[in-house]
Amino acid sequence: MAQNEMTPHNLYQACQRIVMEAGVIIETEKKKQYKIIRKSRKELVTEIDLIVQSYLTEALSAINDCDIFYEEDKSQGDRILLKECFIIDPIDATHNLVAGLPFYNLSIGYVKDGVPVFGIIYFPYSNDIYHAYKGEGAFKNLEQISVSQNTVLENSIIAYDHQFHLDDSAMKHYRTLVDSIFTTRILGSANRDACFIAEGVLDARVWNSTKVYDIVAGSIIVSEAGGLVTDFNVQHINLNNINRVVMSNGRIHEDLIKLIG
Repeated sequence: MAQNEMTPHNLYQACQRIVMEAGVIIETEKKKQYKIIRKSRKELVTEIDLIVQSYLTEALSAINDCDIFYEEDKSQGDRILLKECFIIDPIDATHNLVAGLPFYNLSIGYVKDGVPVFGIIYFPYSNDIYHAYKGEGAFKNLEQISVSQNTVLENSIIAYDHQFHLDDSAMKHYRTLVDSIFTTRILGSANRDACFIAEGVLDARVWNSTKVYDIVAGSIIVSEAGGLVTDFNVQHINLNNINRVVMSNGRIHEDLIKLIG
């Protein structure tokens, strides 16, 4: 089958293989000495990020002729809502990887006509792959997963955005959460939190400031697991204007947004 004839389902299967191959690269390269680049005062990128980005770009280009978006390319502007594209995060939670902490991962989101069609997140340290195709449910490896049944905000475990420096209201919202729910978690990985919501481990996650690369794959996995993904106004997220996002099991969603709104 020619690359321009590959169906979305074929792409879905092929991309699962690609992320697992990229995961092998991460696990191999992290055992070597690698360069760490300080992008800003509180943000690092590594040589491994760039190696994996290059691999993903080449591998995805070989199976489908469409645009590929990634955070390090600042020339992309607002072109996310083109007819068809891949949105990739070569390493989510790079800081965890550098520190020797778990939860780092990589992801691919496939978008067509502005709508996420499938999302794939792979955790190479544990060899777990989370994935979802629109309308077909969410899976951890081969097992279908679903969000928690909790309906009470006060009983909830909610993950929170660790980038307090990007939004002055972030600490205020966090203090409100601490006083009003059971407990919080800050794991430093957007994708890890999304997958924990999808499999019912966490009840929700709040992003005060985020980017499409961080949440596109997780958004469809959570949605297909029965959860809800919106902005702070309880509106469907706009991939071309991502900022404040809440993912949840859906049962506590509006109460959570009222709390931090």
